Amino acid sequence: MPKIWLDITNSPHVVFYNPIIKRMKERGYDIAVTAREYAQTKGLLELFGIDHVMIGHHRGKNKFKKLIGLIERSGDLYRFAKDKKFDAAISMGSHDMMVAARRLGIPHMDLFDYEYSQGHHISFRLSSLILSPEGVPRELLNKMGAGDKVVFFPGLKEQFYIHY
Repeated sequence: MPKIWLDITNSPHVVFYNPIIKRMKERGYDIAVTAREYAQTKGLLELFGIDHVMIGHHRGKNKFKKLIGLIERSGDLYRFAKDKKFDAAISMGSHDMMVAARRLGIPHMDLFDYEYSQGHHISFRLSSLILSPEGVPRELLNKMGAGDKVVFFPGLKEQFYIHY
């Protein structure tokens, strides 16, 4: 079965991934979860009983601190994943994971959920596949570098976890 690596960087991602992780495990997937300390992320992971490894923390709004955080956490994620032979990496805009996965040759899927982030210019170029709500215009995604990597899904990401 495929070996999948998920990186969770914000509290809502825990709620989103929870039913997906359960389904993937039911189907025999080997799932590894890394997470960044931010807001209620750790508490929610524990509440849902999701096994995880905490790596790094949020660096605030200062661009220099964000850059240092990107360098440090990408390196830490690289070291975490380098001997694990993951088949795929999945995140919602985790630039840290994207850098580590690219260095390791692991295909990365970006679950796109917020069209106003400036970081998509980076994440779309580093990702192998982009999953986007169908309501987001393709032209907007292409301006951010998505190209032919986009797969659209009906609805919004919230529908994944409201259903469960």
